[in-house]
Amino acid sequence: MKESETLIENLAKAVPESWLADPRRYADQLIRNLEKDTHPQSEWVLWNPAATGVSRPVMDYLEQLINRMPDPLHIKVMTLDFVPAQADYRRRSSLYFGQKEAAPADKPPASSGVAALPLLWRREFLLHQLSRAFEPLPSALYLPYEIMPLNPQQIMAIPAPPLHHSNGPVEHKSLYTCVLRSGIKWRIAPSSEQLEGVASVIAKSREYRAAASPGRNGSMGIQQGSGVQLGSGVQQGSVVQQGSGVQQGSGVQQGSGVQQGSGVQRGSGVQRGSGVQLSWGVQLGPGMQQGSEVQQDTWPPAPPCEAMPAVSILLAVYNMRESLGWAVRSVLAQTFPEWELLIGDDGSEDGTADLPYLQSDPRIHIHRFSPNRGKVFVLNELLSLARGRYVLELDGDDWLQPEAAALLAAAMDGAPEAAIATGASGLWQGTRHLGPLWRGALPYRGHRADADAAAPLVPRLYRAAMLRGIGGWPRRTGADARLFEDIAVCEALLAEHPEPAVVHRPVYHRVLRADSVSQRGGARYPAWFSAQADNMKGGHPQ
Repeated sequence: MKESETLIENLAKAVPESWLADPRRYADQLIRNLEKDTHPQSEWVLWNPAATGVSRPVMDYLEQLINRMPDPLHIKVMTLDFVPAQADYRRRSSLYFGQKEAAPADKPPASSGVAALPLLWRREFLLHQLSRAFEPLPSALYLPYEIMPLNPQQIMAIPAPPLHHSNGPVEHKSLYTCVLRSGIKWRIAPSSEQLEGVASVIAKSREYRAAASPGRNGSMGIQQGSGVQLGSGVQQGSVVQQGSGVQQGSGVQQGSGVQQGSGVQRGSGVQRGSGVQLSWGVQLGPGMQQGSEVQQDTWPPAPPCEAMPAVSILLAVYNMRESLGWAVRSVLAQTFPEWELLIGDDGSEDGTADLPYLQSDPRIHIHRFSPNRGKVFVLNELLSLARGRYVLELDGDDWLQPEAAALLAAAMDGAPEAAIATGASGLWQGTRHLGPLWRGALPYRGHRADADAAAPLVPRLYRAAMLRGIGGWPRRTGADARLFEDIAVCEALLAEHPEPAVVHRPVYHRVLRADSVSQRGGARYPAWFSAQADNMKGGHPQ
C-alpha cells in the first residue's frame, strides 16, 4: 500500500514538545494539522502525545486490524492493551531521572487491570473533541483521557503489536517491555501508575460533569444502570471501609450536581464488567449509555450546598495560576461530597485567584490577602474560616486521589484520639513541558524530624479542634519564618497525640519542584531544627 493510500494518518510528533505545557494551545495546533487534509481519505488518525514515532510494521499491523473490523462505525477510539504487570519502580525511575527513585509502597495500588493507551482516533470525532472546552490538565500528555468517549461501547481495545527478536516473536511479559519494544517511540515510557494517577481524576470529574448537565448541548445523558458500582471502597490490596456520615444510595446528590439513582451502589466491593477501566477504583461499565458528546463552553453550575461540610480543604497559593486548576479539579472529583474548599491567595501577581474555573462550584471560596504574608499566615486565616470538623491541607501544585477525603475522614472517624490522618502518597517530579512524571509510591513510614533530616507526614488531615487547640500552624519570625511549617505543625500535634490514623494506599499526589520554597530552603533545615529545639515549651513550639 502506498503512503498516499494509507488508511491511517500518522500524527505522531505532530506538535513540538514545548507546547505540551499548554493543553489548549497544543489542541489548537493539532486541529490545524488535521485540517490541512494531508490524507483526506484517511478516516483514522494515529495520535498520542506521548508517542513520537511509529514503525512501518506497526502501521501495517494497525491497518490490518482496521480492515478486519466487522462493523467499526460506532467505534471512535482504539486503545492499545498492554499486559498488566507489577511496577518495576527501580528500572523505570532510573530511565526517567538517572537517579535513585522513591521506594515502592508496602501495599502499592492495584492496577486497574489494563494499561490502556489511546492511539487510533476516528478523524471527525477527534476534531470535534479537540474543539470543545475542556477542564484543567497537568499537561497535554493526558489530553487523550480528557476527550475519550464516555460511552465505553465507542472504545475498542486492540492487542499490542507483536514484539520481535532475531529469534522470533517475544512474549509480552511486562508493561515496560511492551512500551519500549513495540515499535512505537515514546517521549516517556508510559506506566500504569503514571497514567492512572492522573486518569482517575479526569474520569471521575468528567463523569460528574456529564451527570450534572443531562441534555446540555447534545443531550448527553449518562444512565447508570444496575450492576455498575462506582466507589472509593474498591478493594485495592487493603480494604478500607467508608464512613464519616456519607449516605450513598438511591437519589444521593453528590455536591456538584451529580445525582446517582437506583442501581448505583458505593461500597467496599466493585462489580467489574466489560467496560473500560481508566483509573484506581474508577470503571466506566456497560451500564453507562450516551447520546452524544457534550460541548461545554461554560461549566455547569452546581446546586446550592447548604449543609455543613465535614472536611474543609485549605489551599494557600502564591503565583500558581498554571497548576491551581488541576489541584482544584482533583477536589471537584472527590467521591466524598461533604467538603468545602478555601483558597487563600497570598498576594499573587499572575491572576491566580481570577481563574474562571474557581467559580465552577459553590463549595469553593476564594479569599485574597495582600500584601504577601507567607503560607503560615494564610493557612491560619483560612483555619479561622473553616467549618468542617476535619481540615485537609493541599498544596497548589499537588492533587488528591478521588477517594482521598472519604478514606482519610473514615480513618479519622475510626481513631477518635488521633489529631492527624495520613497515608501513602504518590511522588512525582515536576518538569518544564511534560508536566509531573511518576517517581514511585511512598508508603506511610511515620513522621521523622531530627538534627539530620525530616520527613513530615503526607498527606495531612487534621482534627480541626485539636489543630486550633495548639494555635494552628506555629508562627515564627526571622529568616526561616516561611520554611518547614509542615514539620513544625506535625511536631506540635504528635507531641500531644502521638498516634495518627493511617490509610495504607496512596491518596495524595505530591509534586517535587526544584524552584519550590521548601526545595530551595532545604539547606537551612539544621539551623532551623536547632532553633526549634530551643523554643520547645509545653509540648509545642512557641
